[in-house]
Amino acid sequence: MLDFSAQPASAAQDRPHVLIVEDDPNVCWVMRMALEMNGCRVSTASNMAESLHQARANAGISTVIADYKLRNDERGTDVVQGIRGILGPGVNALLLTGDTSTAAAEAARASGVEVLLKPISLDKLLGFVEGAAEDDRA
Repeated sequence: MLDFSAQPASAAQDRPHVLIVEDDPNVCWVMRMALEMNGCRVSTASNMAESLHQARANAGISTVIADYKLRNDERGTDVVQGIRGILGPGVNALLLTGDTSTAAAEAARASGVEVLLKPISLDKLLGFVEGAAEDDRA
């Protein structure tokens, strides 16, 4: 489990900064609370435009967790590509989907981004963020 709570305020910048891109406000809220309670800084967006705005406003974002299917035919794969275009290819990314079709899974995996099926357990979510944070420190 992540635990950055014992760090001094000056170390706040060292905590993972996660951008959640999710169009379901309830799902977004649950993920945000779980990550914040485990020491992460969290920004949120519900679509492509908001996510790109967050990337421009928060250069310290290290990890993106995006829903694969967003409203208005937007895709999480495109969101990740846009954010990496702003912040660089080293931004860690995870796609979440409730779509169990083979086509959706193949399209998501073809983007080179890890994909997990909803509902995602808290342990898996935190494990991904913790692994990404360790990779960033290495």
